[in-house]
Amino acid sequence: MGRHSCTFPNAELDDYVIMPNHMHGIVIINESRRGEVTSPAKDKTSKGDETSPLRNVTLGRVIGYFKYQATKLINQKMDRPGCKVFHRNYYDHIIRSDADLHQIRTYIANDPLQWAIDEENPNNRTK
Repeated sequence: MGRHSCTFPNAELDDYVIMPNHMHGIVIINESRRGEVTSPAKDKTSKGDETSPLRNVTLGRVIGYFKYQATKLINQKMDRPGCKVFHRNYYDHIIRSDADLHQIRTYIANDPLQWAIDEENPNNRTK
């Protein structure tokens, strides 16, 4: 089910769901250098002032790029340039076992079924 990313070839999107006011997703980062400590100079691009996203894939970079691109496309579609779409931060959780992965996939699959009773659902707010 994972999809390969051109911008981040080592990152894949596993299960995900887009809700009316938030989203959940499992991002898998396949790093061949896991646990290796590298010198900052080693990860610099030829410009010397940027770190290439292809050489140093982090969850923060993947999420940041996603938010940037999604915001651009949403604002183009809605004809509202410059509007904020996402909160600044995000919640993350490191999946450490198959049981944990199964539990999170189940939560993602079932979350849309809970929207009708969610306190954030505008239909559930008292006027």
